[in-house]
Amino acid sequence: MEKNYYLPSAEDSGGKRHDNRLNPISAFQKTIADAEEKPEEFDVSAVYDKTLNYVKWMIGPRRSDETSDAYRARVFAELLGMTNHDDDDDDDRDRTGSRHRWDDRDLLVLYAREAAESGRPEKARRSYLRLIAGTGAADPAYWLLYGAFCARDGDRDEALACAGRAVALDGRDKFALFARAALLMTAADSDGYGELDALLDALAAAHPRFAEGHALAAVHYSRMDMPGRADRSLSLAGRFAAADDDDGAADGADRLLRIGLDAVWRPVTGCDGGDVDPAVKCASLLCRLELADLAATCLRRFAAARADPYHYAMAVAHYRRAEYAASADHLNSMACRRSAADDGDGGAWTLLAAHVDYAAGRYREAVVWYVGLSLVPHQHRYGLAYSRAAGHFAANSRYAEAAEAYHRACAAIPAPALMTKLAACLVALDRRVEAERLLVGAVAADGEYDGDAWHQLAALYGAAGRVEMADVCGRRASELGYESDLFRRLRKI
Repeated sequence: MEKNYYLPSAEDSGGKRHDNRLNPISAFQKTIADAEEKPEEFDVSAVYDKTLNYVKWMIGPRRSDETSDAYRARVFAELLGMTNHDDDDDDDRDRTGSRHRWDDRDLLVLYAREAAESGRPEKARRSYLRLIAGTGAADPAYWLLYGAFCARDGDRDEALACAGRAVALDGRDKFALFARAALLMTAADSDGYGELDALLDALAAAHPRFAEGHALAAVHYSRMDMPGRADRSLSLAGRFAAADDDDGAADGADRLLRIGLDAVWRPVTGCDGGDVDPAVKCASLLCRLELADLAATCLRRFAAARADPYHYAMAVAHYRRAEYAASADHLNSMACRRSAADDGDGGAWTLLAAHVDYAAGRYREAVVWYVGLSLVPHQHRYGLAYSRAAGHFAANSRYAEAAEAYHRACAAIPAPALMTKLAACLVALDRRVEAERLLVGAVAADGEYDGDAWHQLAALYGAAGRVEMADVCGRRASELGYESDLFRRLRKI
């Protein structure tokens, strides 16, 4: 008996690419599954023309510079992407980091952040460059974000060039002016002093209520042994420290820097009820721009009180300079240490303490912090804590706990790398259908650039005997390169 295999048409999807795609794509996926399970009942000739038309309409024809194998891989990737989590319920989509809560630019920032915080700078750099090339080449905010990464990676020349590009794009952007001036201050190059003075003057003129700009100017004039100008700048910084500057709430660079950096970079307000210290505000922004040395200088010269905000900012600066003992000393001197379950500054303190212990090689102590944070009600700022707690659980074969922690990490930082790690844990729990769906989501999100998820899909399909799909995924993984075999330790596959 001839089976009526369903293949969707353009009309089924409302006449638009990728619109209303759930039902036809799900049916198409079922047709593929039926063909794999019962090949003797599947008549290729009966559906070939319709399939070809459908693929050309949804994905486009083969490009002139594209080999047949490359086109097949692209078609497969697109079909996988079209089925990404569309028939999950709302709760599952949230737990696995559905894309509906983020736009593409924010997602790329999060991919870059996850890679940088996980010690994979080349992958982070690739995401930043994609962000600039694809979405933000004319937006100074993206150049500043990439410049901050370059500063973190030790490439100050490139960071300075990025800040210069941001200033060229918008000569009134306060973060561009601030970053370019701060980077020139770290260069200790007398040839740049003229430009530095001009930048600080332009910053003060364009944003007179920007306390961080005045504090930065005070640091510069103090280092240049110009006490009169330093005092005047510091007085202005103090005047506006507790006030919102003219356009800070809507600034794109500020938003992106907050998305793209870990939660420990935010300043704490302290527990003493005191006024905002302009030196602490300036140092916090410098740390977000990865200029920890200058942040420490600012704090030492101008912090008015040695209260919690000062110690916290110094702890962050020392941590970014790999001075972990000094960072721990400042954390331990803080009077305010509220519970990690508190939604106040105690959580930020705990997170930084965990990072310090982890970076210093005190993994047992760090894991205690991370596990504690991973158990609190979901908060986006704890994404790295969830991820590291999950890594601890997975390394100790506690895969159910690892999967739960990775679910939280994916919700906080919906990065393909985390989805791939979650899939590995699900495979260990013999939840392979869920693992496949996650890997499909990872491929759909970043399958043109990252080979890790392709490699894991190849292993999964190979173990299931789906040889052709395994071959396509394996070739794609080889083309892109992959960093590690996350299934290596999971012998159940």
